Amino acid sequence: MAMGVVATAFALGGGARAADAENPCLPGAKLIKRESVEQCVTPQGKLHGLVRVRSGNGGKIVLEQRWVNDQLDGPMRTWHDNGKVESESAYKAGKPDGTWKEWWPAGTLAGESQYRTGERTGTWTLYYQGGKPAWQRVYGPGGKLKSEATFDQAGARNGKELSASVVARVMHGARPALRLCYESELPADPKLKGNLRVDFEISPSGAVQGQKLEESTLHNSRVEQCVLKNLAKVEFPRPPGGEAVPVSFPFTFKGEKPSLPPPDEDE
Repeated sequence: MAMGVVATAFALGGGARAADAENPCLPGAKLIKRESVEQCVTPQGKLHGLVRVRSGNGGKIVLEQRWVNDQLDGPMRTWHDNGKVESESAYKAGKPDGTWKEWWPAGTLAGESQYRTGERTGTWTLYYQGGKPAWQRVYGPGGKLKSEATFDQAGARNGKELSASVVARVMHGARPALRLCYESELPADPKLKGNLRVDFEISPSGAVQGQKLEESTLHNSRVEQCVLKNLAKVEFPRPPGGEAVPVSFPFTFKGEKPSLPPPDEDE
């Protein structure tokens, strides 16, 4: 199985106690602005209030989150480059909590999941752009996985193989972290661009294993290592048959917005 990926955009927003648009910091914190990042920091260096990231193109907000005493706490939101909401989520005392949702740039639902004080619960679903489910999981007490299923783009259940379209859909959801790997280096090197190809395996448990850089024209070790590190955190469906699935993924980084091949594409 070989698929191609290229990272695209992300973003966030929400509210926490006693912080608002005019005074985004909680008591005791000061708003610090550095290039595209705004964050509320206490004299002890702890995040305490708003953290906001703007794009380099027009200064649009792409990420906004709330912190209390150096822990994520409160609703969060991200936006697509077209201004539509990309995701809504929430943390409580540093732990994921409540309903999390993601949307495609056109506004259709891309994914939904549930947390209860840090534990996974209920039904989790990733959707193709066409609106059909790609991967669905059900979690029971203690966050234990009870069942999971993958589907083709027509909505039919596929229990025979881990298809390339499902792998591409999962990788599409990894865009925010991969994009950040690249964008964090742009202030120091605005002309940075290039391609990477990473090989890895999807283990019988659905975890990534053996990830390694096979090719790179980017020639930036910080971006390359960041991509490998974040790739290790990606979760996939468990391959039917219990055998590891080899995957080769190309990434293209160019300008401020790395791009991905269509997530519904089957190669």
